[in-house]
Amino acid sequence: IFKDTSHAISGRGHIIFGALYGVAIIDGTFAAFFYVHSSQALLTVALTTLFLVMTIVLIITLVLLFIRKLFAVYKTAGHDEDITVSITKSSLLAIISLAVSFVSFTSTILAVVAHSVHLEFILVLITLTDSLCNAIVIFLSYSPATASYDVVCGKCHKQWHMLWSQCANVDINASRVSDQALPDNL
Repeated sequence: IFKDTSHAISGRGHIIFGALYGVAIIDGTFAAFFYVHSSQALLTVALTTLFLVMTIVLIITLVLLFIRKLFAVYKTAGHDEDITVSITKSSLLAIISLAVSFVSFTSTILAVVAHSVHLEFILVLITLTDSLCNAIVIFLSYSPATASYDVVCGKCHKQWHMLWSQCANVDINASRVSDQALPDNL
């Protein structure tokens, strides 16, 4: 969405995020290997926890970066109401997806620590729920699903829209104040 604009992620940013995700994937692979072979329980817990924390931090960073970029688009678009609604919808769905994924990742740590078949089954259900929720979020982000979005997320959208508008106006007013020249007698 930000490609070829001043809001695009730099080449260095792509390399850093790619490397961090690569390290997380390698760490997750080792954690899965040790989990399956059960030879090093403490190492398995440590690697799984590291993998999940890295993944959560990366996802939170990307969501916050996305929301920051949406603020920038809002400022450059002239504060259009259609843009505000679209930004509200996108950011709300991103936060919902992040929250469900966070629950899924947290439950993974519990399943690894307990090493119980019952918890593993529950983990599979939670992971499937996370995948289903992410699919629903993707569906709701498209314009043909606006009626469904209004039914599922209508009340949250209104509150999030008010919060978004307040944050955007505070941010805009702060930038206007900082852009004004200070009097010489100060």
